[in-house]
Amino acid sequence: MKGNQIKRIAIFLLVFSICAVIVFLAVNLFYGLLGDLWTPAG
Repeated sequence: MKGNQIKRIAIFLLVFSICAVIVFLAVNLFYGLLGDLWTPAG
């Protein structure tokens, strides 16, 4: 029973970290594009 619970927590942490990385990259990309749009040409 305890081993099953540890496995479940490990899977949850893995999924959470992957989602956090994806969100981080998406936000960076979004702000990068936004910054390119807002900077005056030249």
